[in-house]
Amino acid sequence: MNVDVANRLARRRRAAGLSQEALAEKLGVTRQAVSKWERSESSPDTDNLIALANLYGVSLDDLLYAEIQDAAVENDDSIDVDAHNESTENATGSADTEAGEPNAQSENESKSNSENSEDKKDNFHIGPDGIFVRDGRDHVSISHEGIHVIDSKKGDTVHVGWDGIHVNDQHYDNLKDFHKEFPQYTNCKGDKKSPVAKAWMRFPFPVLAILAYILIGLATNMWLQGLFIVFTIPIYYIIGTFIGTRSISSLVSGLYSTGAIAWFCYMAFVLNQPHPAWVVLLTIPLVCALAAWAGHVIGKRKPS
Repeated sequence: MNVDVANRLARRRRAAGLSQEALAEKLGVTRQAVSKWERSESSPDTDNLIALANLYGVSLDDLLYAEIQDAAVENDDSIDVDAHNESTENATGSADTEAGEPNAQSENESKSNSENSEDKKDNFHIGPDGIFVRDGRDHVSISHEGIHVIDSKKGDTVHVGWDGIHVNDQHYDNLKDFHKEFPQYTNCKGDKKSPVAKAWMRFPFPVLAILAYILIGLATNMWLQGLFIVFTIPIYYIIGTFIGTRSISSLVSGLYSTGAIAWFCYMAFVLNQPHPAWVVLLTIPLVCALAAWAGHVIGKRKPS
């Protein structure tokens, strides 16, 4: 979890006058789980986020991004037993205790203004805990727990995880149940408008590719080299997707990734020279990220 979000969760709990143990009891989780949320070591799932928002009487957007003033910590049992959390809670407690000093108000105002200005900045984080992208108050996070998206303009929260799909306070076990209520998301718009794309995607190209591989192998005995025909299958569907969606970024990402993998396989297994051919594989995420960024920029420039 993002450190700023973790700090806000801790402030919300203190403002509500709850210890970590008391909050854990209300949510039906362990105190260690609450402590990990507030130390940015893990993230609450969607159900717990909704429960926290309801408990504090705020929206999910306000829960994660709205700044509040720290309240005095009255319960000593809110301090975790390990040394790391003790130092964190003690530091927070001393800061709260000093809230009665004459210059505390100006310091809090300065801190609040600084944090509010940070809310307006874009954040991008990639690490062992996952990928986090924030644009103003909108954010997308991808981790082992799933994909979590907040759209502040529409007030929508979407979470896709191992337990299914959550849209705001609605839960769907799988995509089939989700599509029953939201049929507009079943197919891409391009496929609905393009009969060429429909025909392209329905054509049994994989069967044709396999037959071509067998014929070439029988005619030339080049069974290993002929395997590269298999790479034409994803290329075929990448082109078909482009016909339907007109997404240049998806086309570039797909073709480059497939081509890079095919070239590495040729160097490694046909010419037996995997080094330094493997370097090209490391460029795939970079090229895909640049293509996605370019597509995002171009999409913003298009008139709505």
